[in-house]
Amino acid sequence: MAKIMLLDFEESDYRRLLDKKFDVELRETNWRSGRVESLLPPQDCRVVLYQANLNNYGTGLHAGDAAHFEKIVADGGTVVCFVGNCQEYHLTNVIGEIPHLKFEENKLPDKIYDIKDPPYDAIFNQFRPFISHAYELFPSRITSVRPSTSGNGIRRPS
Repeated sequence: MAKIMLLDFEESDYRRLLDKKFDVELRETNWRSGRVESLLPPQDCRVVLYQANLNNYGTGLHAGDAAHFEKIVADGGTVVCFVGNCQEYHLTNVIGEIPHLKFEENKLPDKIYDIKDPPYDAIFNQFRPFISHAYELFPSRITSVRPSTSGNGIRRPS
């Protein structure tokens, strides 16, 4: 069983990690595959990388699967979601409820901030040119914004 699960990634991404000798498995959500079945991570999975870039509107798909992914986190693992053009339920049906989460279109490119702390700085610098869509994920929690004092690019309410 794989320690890393790629969810809704391309075959080429999977092959690239295999070539680098990562213990990885590629899976698809029902939104991508068109099937209707439970989504179970590999038994010894420690990291899930989920590419949520879906235009499928089946709101009930994966509604009962969040507990599997919550267990990974509870056991010390990590679930990372790359949020693309999707809806809230594409996240919450898979990873569980997120308090105060509300997708709101980000129409201002200046609201995408650099993160200066490693390893995020290298990741952000490399992939920023490929950001084609952005959401404010917690817009009601931030009424006015003051700059981060830690230099990490995280916005805090004033």
